[in-house]
Parts: sequence; structure tokens; C-alpha cells
Amino acid sequence: MKKLLLYIIVLLPLHRSMARHLCHVNIPVNNTLDTTRSGGNCGTIGTGTLRFTAGNHITSGMQAQLSVLASQMRDNPLCKVVVTGVGSSSKSREQRSWEHANAVIEYMTEKNNIPRYRLIFKYEGAGDEKTVTYRPADSDEQNGIYDPPPPHPEIK
Repeated sequence: MKKLLLYIIVLLPLHRSMARHLCHVNIPVNNTLDTTRSGGNCGTIGTGTLRFTAGNHITSGMQAQLSVLASQMRDNPLCKVVVTGVGSSSKSREQRSWEHANAVIEYMTEKNNIPRYRLIFKYEGAGDEKTVTYRPADSDEQNGIYDPPPPHPEIK
């Protein structure tokens, strides 16, 4: 795969002065998914289940699990991850499912600096609305929605 060498000049403040730092990043010219790394075979990206116990709070155990996922995603920069909340048997469960999946995605973007477009957001299917799962995206899911609106925002 051809690579394009891109030079970026970054200005960083250093003790009342500005310093120029030159760095380079290899970016694929053809910025498409490497399909040999998708569909559960995305390098070291694993699958997992998170269980919410109180509201939308990310527990310390979840934080540790999401830290591992973030590291795996950094090691596989072309891979995306599907984050799925379940619980569609009622409007309130569907809303809670959305809130839990959204809490995971917000944590990954805000605390682990994973770009939101790399996290495909799903909330669907029957099951316990306190459960959120994640897995590597299949090649046919690469253009999935990553920022859907809440289904029933009037329900809290």
C-alpha cells in the first residue's frame, strides 16, 4: 500500500515562547479499510461486555476494560468498533440502552481520545438494557452511524 508522508508543523507554547516542532505521520493514500483486518480479525481488538449497575456511571472495572480496548484500537488505526446497547422491549428501555451505549462512546472519546467516527453506535434487540457489548466492525459495517440522536429524549 502506498503511503503519503505528511509533515505537520505544530506550535506549542514553552515558557512564554513558541517552539516549532516538526513531526511526520504516515497516512495511506488510499484511505480505505484494510479488509484483512475486519470482521473479528482486526488485529488485537477483542470483544467485550459491560454491565451498568447504577445509572450511566462508568465503573472502575469498566474503565480498565475500556482502557484495554482503547489501546487495541490505537494499535489497529484502520479498524472501527461496534458499541451495542440492547433493550428494545419498551421506549424507556430503548432510551436507557441508548444512554448506556452513548456513555461508553463518550468515555472512549473524552478519556481515551478515540475519534468518535471509529465507534459505530447501535442500540437494538431484546435483552437487558444495562448491558453494552463491543466488537470489531465487519467490513459491511464500516459506514455505520456513529452519532445517532436519542430515540426518546423525553423519557428519563
